[in-house]
Amino acid sequence: MARRARIFWIVAILYWCALFAGTHVPARVIEKVPLNDKVEHLVGYGGLATLLFLAFVVGQRCQPASIAILVLGILILYGAIDEWTQIPVGRDCDLFDWYADVTGSAVALVLLTMLTGYLTAKKT
Repeated sequence: MARRARIFWIVAILYWCALFAGTHVPARVIEKVPLNDKVEHLVGYGGLATLLFLAFVVGQRCQPASIAILVLGILILYGAIDEWTQIPVGRDCDLFDWYADVTGSAVALVLLTMLTGYLTAKKT
């Protein structure tokens, strides 16, 4: 694995761990933030989608669209698991949070796929 790809994977995994930790802090411990929690979900999962996409793309010969579909599938499943596993720590399992997770992931991946296609076409 190329050094650059390894760095992207390390950053993606650390971000994913931080995201998991943040979503599993008991509700009574969390201070209220003056931001809609759906925006937090959109941005958080958009960031995770971006990092995973970049980690997969760097050094790969796969088509960016195939990687985007793979990452979206991973995050659709993980978003559901993330919501379900919040119940034991006193957090809500909210279907609309999952919708925001999927939407943030999908928007980031569409933009990244378009950007990658544009940059690839511009090279040739």
